[in-house]
Amino acid sequence: MHEKNISYSKLVGTLALVLALPMVVFVALRRLELWPRATTKTPVSTVSQSTGTCATEMVTSLSAALASPADVCVLDLMDQKITDLPPQIDTLVNLEEMHLGGTSMLKLPPEIGSLGKLRVLDLMDVPIETLPPELGNLRELRNLDIDDTGLTSFPEVIVQLKNLEVLNLAFVNVGHIPDSISQLTHLKELDVTGIVMTETDKIRLKNLLPNVTIIGLQ
Repeated sequence: MHEKNISYSKLVGTLALVLALPMVVFVALRRLELWPRATTKTPVSTVSQSTGTCATEMVTSLSAALASPADVCVLDLMDQKITDLPPQIDTLVNLEEMHLGGTSMLKLPPEIGSLGKLRVLDLMDVPIETLPPELGNLRELRNLDIDDTGLTSFPEVIVQLKNLEVLNLAFVNVGHIPDSISQLTHLKELDVTGIVMTETDKIRLKNLLPNVTIIGLQ
């Protein structure tokens, strides 16, 4: 009987290792940038049709955007060599999407809180360590991607984004996700891929967000 118990324990341990292996490989490839990056971009046509206020669909130059700020709905600066944004971004009064993924910015300016129409903010792979409190002013924000940023804790300012529908926290070292995340009553999708959580925390998160699709909660 003792030998059977030992064999059973070994079998359970082996099965657990096999089930965990795909996630370990995925995390390793993602960190080495051998796994394709996802994108949170919304089709430009959707934004243009929803507003009707922009003369241009998408701008990929910061200087061009600031030259005619009222004409810009989508600003795509992904993977460009940008270290900061000027205060003048508050003139982008019709901006609905800002894609900054892969840039080298260490912080966002407080003026970002003035972008009252912003619906999508993509900060994937940006080495920022904090989010400014002014971010909480973005009442129209629907999609926030802070995948693989330099954040070391959950930014409490996020719970002020009452209309947020998609939140990507993948590969962010946030540690503990607070109960206050339940204040995001419009949230539909949460990505926690690569975040280390105890079984207790996983159950707690599911109970806090019963109607949310939680990705990466193994």
